[in-house]
Order: sequence, then structure tokens, then C-alpha cells
Amino acid sequence: MDEIKSAIGSTVAIGAESILVLAANADRMWFRITNDSSDKIYLSLGDPAIYNDGIPLEPKGGIFEMPCGESLWKGAIYGISRGKTKNACVCEGSE
Repeated sequence: MDEIKSAIGSTVAIGAESILVLAANADRMWFRITNDSSDKIYLSLGDPAIYNDGIPLEPKGGIFEMPCGESLWKGAIYGISRGKTKNACVCEGSE
């Protein structure tokens, strides 16, 4: 099995319009997105996010994570929140 050789962390400001949270990466081996805000954030795999649809991240620490494996999503991930900008902490490991 390959090992993670690089890990990058960042904070992404997510607002009322869909925004790219994590770009597609063919070398991705793992990722985690954590909601660091007081409101719910919604994620979408591959398509622009729509509020109240998709993968919900609960406020104050809700997590979406995909570990190493054949079913790991390597495409783009988008996010949206309601109203004011909210922060998500993103970490991605790759080869």
C-alpha cells in the first residue's frame, strides 16, 4: 500500500454561494473537512453545493472524512452555508 507523503491543511471561508472547498487531486489518499463555525455547512461531491442538500457538516466540529481506499473520492468538493461566511478546516494527504 502507498503511504501519504504530503499533508496540507487550510481554512476555507464558505458563504451563501457554492465555493470550491477541495480541488480534484488524482494523488489524494485521505482528506478531512471540519466545520469550524456555529452554523451547518453542506458539501457536494463534484457539483456545486446547494444549501439543505448533500453532505451536512454539523456546527462546531462536524466532520466529513474519507480514509485511504479504493472508494476514496478524488474529485472536487464544494461547500455552502447560510448567510455570513463560515470557516471549514481542510486537510488532505497525498502521495
